[in-house]
Parts: sequence; structure tokens; C-alpha cells
Amino acid sequence: MTRVLLITGARSLATRPGAEAWARGLIAAALAGVDLLIVGDAEGPDAWAYVEAARESLQTRRRLPVHMYYARGSWAGRIYRYAPQSSDTPWCEHVPPYGTPQRQRLPLLRNAAMVRDIAAMRDAGAVVSVLALLDGIKVDAPGKRATRGTEYTVGLARAAGLTVREEVWRG
Repeated sequence: MTRVLLITGARSLATRPGAEAWARGLIAAALAGVDLLIVGDAEGPDAWAYVEAARESLQTRRRLPVHMYYARGSWAGRIYRYAPQSSDTPWCEHVPPYGTPQRQRLPLLRNAAMVRDIAAMRDAGAVVSVLALLDGIKVDAPGKRATRGTEYTVGLARAAGLTVREEVWRG
């Protein structure tokens, strides 16, 4: 049975001293026995998960496929899912054009695509889970926070009936 893991995390963790080591430890442990990693293209936990997947592949001599979902960079304007280990053409989804208010939601659309795809994998028989790495400074702060992409993704995953493990870095 195929085991699929989606990792989502707060980009702000990349600015917190000590958070990277904490997150990488959780990511490495979560990757044990996983057959496919789903991850976005943001700095911080997304990038760390990609690196840890490569490390896992080297250590176990078992290739761990990664599907990375891009919402920025030269492909901006579409959400791309790219599997570097595959010869398949990258999948893409058209998103709102530049200059529209909906365009600012591109990272959220990317996150929704990841949840939609992992839920479809579950429906096809895969064992799927979500690891959410939250920034405790943002979680505990009163008032409005800058972004809530991870919390948004967790909400979508739970609404889709997926198992979500939340870990909160408190520094």
C-alpha cells in the first residue's frame, strides 16, 4: 500500500533561531516508510522537507519521489506540480491573471491543489497523512497575523477527512 505524506509549514519558521533543526527532526521522522512526499515551493519547511527527502533517499538507497507544487518563480501564473524523478510533463492548473485580486491568493490555491490531490490519492487506496509545522509565536500572538497559509491548508485537509498531525514550535 502506498504511503503519501503532505508537509505544510509556516514560512516564518525560517526566521526563528532553532526552528530549522526542530522542523528537520520532525520531517525526517515523518518520512520513514513514506512512498511519496507532497510539498510546496515556499522557503522554510517546504524547502527543508525537499532536502530531507533527498537525504532519506541517499541514506536508505531507496528513491523517495517528491511532487513539488510551484506557485512562484518563472512559472508564476499557474500552479505546477513537478515530479523531478519523473519523465512526465509537469501538470499545471490555470489561475487568475495578474492584476486581479484573486491572483494574490496563488499560494492558497497551490495549497488547495495539494490537498485535493492527496485526498484523491486516499480515495484511490493510498494511506495519506499531513504534517503541519506551525510557528508558536504566530499561533500565540493576539490579533491579526501576516499569513495563515498553513492553518488554511490544515483546515482544508481536515474538511477533506485527512489525518493531520500539528506540531507547534514554541522556541
